[in-house]
Amino acid sequence: MDIEQFKDRQPRFVPEEYFLGELTGQGMFINRSGSLVREFTLDLEGTLGDDGNLRLAEVLRWKDGTVENRVYSFTKLSEGRYRAEAEGLVGAATIEAQGNALHWRYTLEVRGAQRSWVLDFDDWMFLTDSGVMLNRAKAYKWGIFVGEVIISMSRQSSAGGVVGKVP
Repeated sequence: MDIEQFKDRQPRFVPEEYFLGELTGQGMFINRSGSLVREFTLDLEGTLGDDGNLRLAEVLRWKDGTVENRVYSFTKLSEGRYRAEAEGLVGAATIEAQGNALHWRYTLEVRGAQRSWVLDFDDWMFLTDSGVMLNRAKAYKWGIFVGEVIISMSRQSSAGGVVGKVP
């Protein structure tokens, strides 16, 4: 896909707006043969620093009981272009935004119980009219497809329902 093909789609996906505040989601990792390998829930909290840059704290809770914490620091480079840094990223993530889409490219050290892997991700996020964000990230090792992560994320009301509007 090319990020430009989404430039006229609505609602606009602006990371420093959408990720501000508290969000929750669920996801899964599917291996290259199509088998469900792991499931997780996640909580995010986004805040803006004094410099206007987004700080995004993530708590990932795998169904097997493993918990991962990561904090992303976003820097806006220009309109629709960002850099994100976090522990576990090898170098910085590059992010492009157009219309309702975000396209991330990054290398991440993924830690397992016995070992870790360094994987390259081609990550697409799409904001829907209802405020739900759908995410599909393909993972590669040495250029070979190894699996994908699928996530659904939204804001939650105090009653547990999805809040449909982006701030």
